[in-house]
Amino acid sequence: MANHSPRVDLLICEYGGTPRSGKGTIVSHLAHRYDRVATEETGLVYRAVTKTWMSEGRLTPGMSKDEALAAIGPDNSATSKELAGITSNVQALIDQYGKEAFYDERVDSLVGFVGQSLMVRKAVKSTFTNRVEKARDRDDIDVLLVDGRNLIEVVKNIARTKLLLRTFVVCSPLEAALRQCTIEGVDLTSERGSAILAINEDRAREDEQRSVDAVKPDQDAIDYWAASDMPNSPEARALLNCTDPPEYQKLIAGLPERRFTSKDLCKGVGELAVNSGRQILLNTNVFRLYKNSGTAKDAMLVAAYQMFEEALAA
Repeated sequence: MANHSPRVDLLICEYGGTPRSGKGTIVSHLAHRYDRVATEETGLVYRAVTKTWMSEGRLTPGMSKDEALAAIGPDNSATSKELAGITSNVQALIDQYGKEAFYDERVDSLVGFVGQSLMVRKAVKSTFTNRVEKARDRDDIDVLLVDGRNLIEVVKNIARTKLLLRTFVVCSPLEAALRQCTIEGVDLTSERGSAILAINEDRAREDEQRSVDAVKPDQDAIDYWAASDMPNSPEARALLNCTDPPEYQKLIAGLPERRFTSKDLCKGVGELAVNSGRQILLNTNVFRLYKNSGTAKDAMLVAAYQMFEEALAA
């Protein structure tokens, strides 16, 4: 960000949402595009807790929610101290296990349950506060991009910070499974692909229905696509309503060539979000409709960049 003036507050942009929706990709892209921007990922901290307790045998794959919460146990000083040690030393755990180990399917199957423990959530939010304060006190950071959600009450209590923009990024479990399969180099219709889809569907259902910090957008969230006819096209409706993996792949392969240009941007959404204090809802399934020299991901990042620029200007 060129021509910056001395800041008063650390500006925070929150990107929450469903797994594999693109929120982490957006955060990483914006951070690399701008100077004086740092990043934070609360989801990684929950995964660090999950991975640590799995390695210690406290949690085991296949546990139900009730079994996992029982294994975590009640809030007590010993466990709170243990959690403080884990959540404060995530980088050391990444160095020990490798970051990819935090994203394997065994961790995926349990992290949603771990995130429902009030004791764990308290520990994660406490160390998040500490990291935000450190970022705030640095002279070389103006903006903190957070891959996390529902942090508005936490940020309100951190002096000299301002929650500028909140975006809830979502995609369907089937689209999330396809993205994971692409990363792993497996077919969506394979045995591994079916397992990935099942995990995504179970996680989405559990996350949305859980009583603690449910994974869903605000009721008054601004739909990014509200001003566009694209989601109402036959191709979009087919993609958004499809639940069959072979049919989904067939639909994507049969999409007509369509370039994402500046005319496709839903302009003014970032400014509206800042001025109204409302969250943005960004469905990234829709970007599948655009085929050009890049990918659907490129179109998503252009849209995210536009909203970020509008928020800063506002």
